Amino acid sequence: MPVNLPDTADLARGLKIIDHIMVYNTHKIGVIYVGPGQSNEVVILRNTYGSVRYVAFLQDLGDMIWLANCDQSNVYVGGLDTNGFDGDYTVSWRDKTAQVVFHVATLMPQHDTDPTSTNKKRHIGNNFVTLVYNDSGSPYQQGTIRGQCNVCDIVIEPALME
Repeated sequence: MPVNLPDTADLARGLKIIDHIMVYNTHKIGVIYVGPGQSNEVVILRNTYGSVRYVAFLQDLGDMIWLANCDQSNVYVGGLDTNGFDGDYTVSWRDKTAQVVFHVATLMPQHDTDPTSTNKKRHIGNNFVTLVYNDSGSPYQQGTIRGQCNVCDIVIEPALME
């Protein structure tokens, strides 16, 4: 037997936004590239490209999406600006029940007015998980990229090529 809901302002407000509530789990994960000899947060965040193997790694994570073309009612962008301030592209993975957006530091622009990469850190530092592609040749020091929410750094170190 159906139950009638009370006609209240709270119900009306809830019904107005119900179409804006995503029906899948959303996650955001940071991705940083540590180049040869790098160990400093600012230097790492200022990277605007990585190795060929790093690019292949990014391609395996998901689909490259053009942020300006994202319908945010269907594509989770995890707070990235879709007008170019946070870059033109990012990587996204999705299935029927979940969407993951990757905040990829090398795909975000390095602004001249931001010498410490605060804008990149605004995203990377607020993810619970960061994937660290370590091409430095030295062990990555956990916590190099500090933030409000970082609880897990997953370090990927490519095998030496023979």
